[in-house]
Amino acid sequence: MSKPRYISTYLILSLLMISVIAPIISILYSQQQIIVAQIIDVEHSIVYPGETAKVKVAVFFGGVTITVRLTNASMGPAWSERSLHALSPGEYEVLVPLPEKLPGARDTIDPIGLVDLVVEVWAIGQRQDHRNISVGPKIVVTPPVSTIVDPYGNPSNVTVNFYGFVPGTTISELRFINKVSQEPYDYDIEDVVIGGDASSSTEVSLYVSGFLGLPKGEYYVNCLATGTNIDYLRPGSLRIEPQVVISPTESHGRCELRTGGECETTGLTIKGYGFDAGLSIVSLKLLNINFTNVYYNVPVQAQVDDRGNFEASTNEFKTNMTAGLYIPEIKLAPAPQDFANDTTINLNTRGWVAITPGATEPALGVKVLINATSYVKGTLGYIPKYTNDSFTLTEVLKINIPIGNKIYQLAANRDNDGTVWFVLYNLTTLPPIVLSLVNITSDEQTYNETLGAYVADVSFNIAPDQMHPNVPSIPGEYGYWATFYTYPNKIVLLLREYGLYVEDANLTIVYRRDTVIKSYYYVYPQNMTVTGFTISIPAAISLTDTDANIDWSINWRYNASNRMAIITARATPKEGPTYRFTNVYHIVRPLLVIVAPVGQVIKPGDKVTVAAYGYGPGYDWGYGDNTLTVYWEKAQKLTEVSLGKDGNKTFDIVIPSDATYGVHYLWGVDKWSYEYSLAIIIGAKAYWEKVVDDPRLIIDPTTNKVSAGYKNERFVVCPCPESENVVAVKYCGVCAVYAARCDYLGDKIRVTLSGLYPGERIDIYFADKKVKTIKANSSVETTDFVVPTLRAGTYTIYAVGSVSGYISIDLFYNTTDFISVSPVVVPKILVLDLQRNYVPILVGPGLVRVIGTGFAPGVAVEAVLFNGTDAMVKFNEHVTKWYSDDKGVLSSPYTDVLGIYVPALEPGAYEVKLVYFAGPVAQREYSMPSYVFVINNMSIVSTKHDIDKLRTVLMNRLAEIETAVGAARDAASRAESAVAALRKWLETNIDELKNSIADLGKSVATKSDVDSVSKKVDALATKISEVGSVIDRIDKAVADLGKSVATKSDVDSVSKKVDALATALDEGVKKLDEVSRIVKELKDVIPVDQISEISANVKSATEALQKARDDITQIRNDISSLRTDVTGLKTDVSAIKSDAGRISAIDSSVKSLEDSVGTIRTLVIIALVFAVVAAAAAIYATISISRALAK
Repeated sequence: MSKPRYISTYLILSLLMISVIAPIISILYSQQQIIVAQIIDVEHSIVYPGETAKVKVAVFFGGVTITVRLTNASMGPAWSERSLHALSPGEYEVLVPLPEKLPGARDTIDPIGLVDLVVEVWAIGQRQDHRNISVGPKIVVTPPVSTIVDPYGNPSNVTVNFYGFVPGTTISELRFINKVSQEPYDYDIEDVVIGGDASSSTEVSLYVSGFLGLPKGEYYVNCLATGTNIDYLRPGSLRIEPQVVISPTESHGRCELRTGGECETTGLTIKGYGFDAGLSIVSLKLLNINFTNVYYNVPVQAQVDDRGNFEASTNEFKTNMTAGLYIPEIKLAPAPQDFANDTTINLNTRGWVAITPGATEPALGVKVLINATSYVKGTLGYIPKYTNDSFTLTEVLKINIPIGNKIYQLAANRDNDGTVWFVLYNLTTLPPIVLSLVNITSDEQTYNETLGAYVADVSFNIAPDQMHPNVPSIPGEYGYWATFYTYPNKIVLLLREYGLYVEDANLTIVYRRDTVIKSYYYVYPQNMTVTGFTISIPAAISLTDTDANIDWSINWRYNASNRMAIITARATPKEGPTYRFTNVYHIVRPLLVIVAPVGQVIKPGDKVTVAAYGYGPGYDWGYGDNTLTVYWEKAQKLTEVSLGKDGNKTFDIVIPSDATYGVHYLWGVDKWSYEYSLAIIIGAKAYWEKVVDDPRLIIDPTTNKVSAGYKNERFVVCPCPESENVVAVKYCGVCAVYAARCDYLGDKIRVTLSGLYPGERIDIYFADKKVKTIKANSSVETTDFVVPTLRAGTYTIYAVGSVSGYISIDLFYNTTDFISVSPVVVPKILVLDLQRNYVPILVGPGLVRVIGTGFAPGVAVEAVLFNGTDAMVKFNEHVTKWYSDDKGVLSSPYTDVLGIYVPALEPGAYEVKLVYFAGPVAQREYSMPSYVFVINNMSIVSTKHDIDKLRTVLMNRLAEIETAVGAARDAASRAESAVAALRKWLETNIDELKNSIADLGKSVATKSDVDSVSKKVDALATKISEVGSVIDRIDKAVADLGKSVATKSDVDSVSKKVDALATALDEGVKKLDEVSRIVKELKDVIPVDQISEISANVKSATEALQKARDDITQIRNDISSLRTDVTGLKTDVSAIKSDAGRISAIDSSVKSLEDSVGTIRTLVIIALVFAVVAAAAAIYATISISRALAK
């Protein structure tokens, strides 16, 4: 037990010591006498956004909290920080994450094209130490896995994010580099400028003009940038997966092999994107996911191009197909499959990188794990690479530096003054370009006593070109370090390149598939080599997995500059990869087609040959027999047949003998419930009809006369169209009431064709003018078109099919029968507002616009008629100058806007038409009319039509009132008798209630609180008396209301009486509430059996009065509405009387209406209905009270 006490004492003493020492340390540090903490090491001189900086800190005192901060060169707000409490002196390791976005980033400490990163350690409120390192640029691609296009063929997009770049850097190009083959694919982008937080992003479409995708594989994503040193770029990663697109996505699975037959399956197109470059397509299958036994091999010949794309046609795919949803499965020829993976492993740390089963299984169909575990002990430093010397002290020493396909040269010499000159050239260009130049005077050179030579150093980068007259201050800050040695009789130029020094390294690669395991071991320097920053194995591992039928070539390398371990593997299977796409489909739906007779009219009783396609699978696919049942109009069974293997069958039916002329339907359904309805025309092969599709227009479908369109379109105008923003035009609303008529140019014609071949193209012609092109989806098709802008005359309609050929459409369906006539275009005019496209609405005289179509050539307009009269001819003599152009459109020699003058007219709708001469004999003819509307601006009702309509409304309203009044009289009679009886009964029972209360007072006189109870009982008696008074008032209000009704008072008087009754009921409810409160107080001191009955009856009476009050509230609202109706009727009648004096044609109608409305005061009788309701409510309330009093 003594040991715990000893420890506790020790801890207390330690804490006391710390509390004493800490203030002393703070004071000493503030006077710069001691250092509390110091940075020993930052693991890497470059830290990448989103990764962690490992900082080793020495703490010299215990009990100190240290904070490691990552910030910019200005020591502004920290980007990130982590704190640690050191209980004792020692070395501590702190991990601080660096965010992806770095506000305030800059490159100012020692501009080398990298963002400055200051690592600080703080303690006791003061910065103890710091290190200047850099942030490395980094690219992140999202999503990291993508296809080139989506299942519908739309290009896929990825977002390329740039982190850790120097603000202001411009990025102009991306480069996708295959991780295995190192094949680059350049992608031009609009310039991306890095923002102030060292980041930016751009969206990249993977299939655009100039960049047609990428082959399947893993890619590094690099960039071309100015302003950031991308030698230290951490590239992004993107994996491309294959995708196919099928078009069209649906069909009927129909393939007729006869001459001229339709074969839909040969019209499929299959495009692939992101496949293995250079491979050929071995097979393509369409798998039916509804019927898994069903599949079709599609013969294709296609080669994947260098971008991973192919396009395959199905010209040889000639077969019928069963119904269902199909997905594609594509098999490629055997070819190497490349795999790669990378991971970050720090120097002097054991780590691993692997190719996982998740990568190998989709491509090869086998799960293989290839794991490489490595350990590299070493450091990054400057390694001597090249040297040159001379015994001529003034000679220029040169060293060539090859980088990729470019050659650079470093030249150095010593002049007569002892100054050493360094010049960096780009020899790739002609003439060479000087990239950098630095001189170091003799005074700036140092003398090395050991070597006996003067030394001049420079550090430089080639991209971007930078040269610094000194040794590198930070390892890796510059890629090269050159030294010029001046001996007494010799000069030497030594070039070092920043690279990897390896002390020890080993590697184990293990291949594993199921029970197959193979291992390979490597040790540096026996069978591992170092080049630059990279250590690797000298040759790839070759192995054959006999069971999986795959040959493997495996390689590994480690780049110390970015700490990236990379494993690659090439698998060469004996068979090619297979891809199945579940996100792409082709759907087959059933179809019925008439095969024979072709080009003939089908009549009742005829035999017709029908072919079925695209139904469910037949017996040969392993699903048993599939029977197709065919019905006439889904009601009469015609036949039943067994379908073939691919859901197809050709069979005969007989048209029912009682079938009527017109369109009918054959309905075929199989055992899987796949169905199709086939339209069949009885009595005609092809016909035309006029379309009545707009209820606003007056169209006669029984005549073959048609109006030509205006500019080949239907042109419709209405009195008040919202599309023309004329809803609020004055008087427009009234005009629409009696003249809701629209007018138009251009009839619509509907043609119906039968005996077509599904899939063929049909061109429809009107007078040799193609008006419509359709695709036949079945053997019967219907389509609509507008009569083109043509001259007057008789025209033919016909169709030309890509398979059916010429089809004459000379039968006209007049809604009841087929007749052999062609459409006749006749002249028609359209009168419309002068400014906008709506029917003219005139108040007084005005100008209106005229458009006309369908006129014959050489027409001579003679006059304009209004309602068939020539009264306006003198006002519009200019129409005699009008003529018809070559398209039959009415024209004027003066203007493109034709118009007529409409003088002041009586209100109404006026028919307007033109009289003209046409033809060789100059026969007088008349155009189809249009209309103009004139309204009265003195009143809102302006025509006999309006008054007749209003009279009907008023008479209907009066009829409703008379019915209500009859019912009210009967109810009133019953109510008056009930009120009289109730009154007499109440007078007797109020006295009895008062007596009961007196007895109650006596019963409580013996209790302790006699005075209090007595007062409450007296108050109760008083309130009951007040209730009686209120009932008197209610009775009087009912009587007054009855008098008002009996004398047929006006509505205002009745309303006041109802208000008085409502007030009385309100007061009655209030009094009963007070009674209820007193009764509740008495319950506390009086036996329950003596007071409970009074309480219950008071509650019942209160509820009855409340209901009566609610009823009265509704009555008041109804009477208010009645007052409004009566006022409105009077106004309507006054308006009609006013107009009657000016419109002689409606005198008799007005008089009749006045007679009907003259009894308008009888509307007041409707108040009796409300009075009866009020009286009845009062009766119910008083009866409830009387029952309470009777108790």
